[in-house]
Amino acid sequence: MKSSYALRFLFSGIMLLMSATLPAQTIPNAGFENWTSGNPDDWFTYNVPQLSLVTITQSADVRSGSSAVRGDVIVYGTEQDTVPPILILGSTTAGAPISVRPSTLRGWYKFKNGGGDDLSIVWFVQKESIPIGSGELTITQDAAAYTQFEIPIEYFGEGTPDVVNIMVLIDSGEKDNAHPDSWFLLDDLSLTTGPTSIAEDGALPSHPWLGQNYPNPFNPGTTIGFGVPVESFVRIVIYDMLGRQLVTLAEGVFAPGSHQKYWNASGLPSGVYMYRMEAGAFRESRKVFLLK
Repeated sequence: MKSSYALRFLFSGIMLLMSATLPAQTIPNAGFENWTSGNPDDWFTYNVPQLSLVTITQSADVRSGSSAVRGDVIVYGTEQDTVPPILILGSTTAGAPISVRPSTLRGWYKFKNGGGDDLSIVWFVQKESIPIGSGELTITQDAAAYTQFEIPIEYFGEGTPDVVNIMVLIDSGEKDNAHPDSWFLLDDLSLTTGPTSIAEDGALPSHPWLGQNYPNPFNPGTTIGFGVPVESFVRIVIYDMLGRQLVTLAEGVFAPGSHQKYWNASGLPSGVYMYRMEAGAFRESRKVFLLK
């Protein structure tokens, strides 16, 4: 159920921007040089040192500077459950302020796949608390040396965002539990601007799109955005990672334009889920992360 996201929206009134790397301060502590009490400054982790639950640590194995961030899947508790590392921009998962319209998230990583796991990097931008663009990368192959990644954004809303959100984690594509030999290193993140489509008021996308849910991770509810260029029959279904259908979130004819659906997962356990949209020949799936 791996996916590659390459949706592009072509609207009237396109404005092309020259490619440039944004100032480093756009992503706070982008090189993970600053740490306090075992956590990277301006980033959120689920570390609980008092309970010996620590998945995110400072590492001297760097691409540049003096430190990088490392995430390890650990075995925890009397039932020997595995706990994956999760790293989220913002000290309270709220992201970081931004005043430009970025096109690409770049960075460097190492990854050890302990058996059927993914390194997932998800980012999205908001304007006045509404997501207007997102991008995602799923890495499955080992990378023993620092390897650069680039994740383009897919814009489905207009204007300049005011918040950027980034989430990095290891999860299993086969089941909820990741493997204890899996780990990642991450360093030197940056945002760039580049050719970006900016729609005129009232413009419609040229083909269907499915956005990343917000918030993500979530508890217990999250909003999923999608759109169609013409009146279309749309079906959106929630699945678990075993492919079992859980909820039909949308099923019916939708008018041209952008739409949203809210999913309340209060009756489900923490874990990784998928949602899939079908509209004519269009098929798209994305991951969601429920953390209670």
